[in-house]
Amino acid sequence: MNEYNDILEGVGIAGVCVMVGRMLKSIPQIPDWTIPLALPFVGAAAACLLEPPSGPVVIKGFLAGGNAVWMNQAFRQGKTGGETIFMKKAKDE
Repeated sequence: MNEYNDILEGVGIAGVCVMVGRMLKSIPQIPDWTIPLALPFVGAAAACLLEPPSGPVVIKGFLAGGNAVWMNQAFRQGKTGGETIFMKKAKDE
């Protein structure tokens, strides 16, 4: 039963990281390239708020933050039909 709790906590932390990333994206003073670097640290901090800080908890938070970055990128590519910046450049040439 404990494994399911860990999975649900990871999903919740990833959701929080997605919301924090969207909030950071709306602030014009924050460059876009810093958001994917910050979200794993936000995830680690959120995981440490839910459980006593330890090595596995910090790793779980880092992984949840990385999954939030991946989910956001997959969502953005799904909205554009799977095109990336590199594909657009290749079409233009």
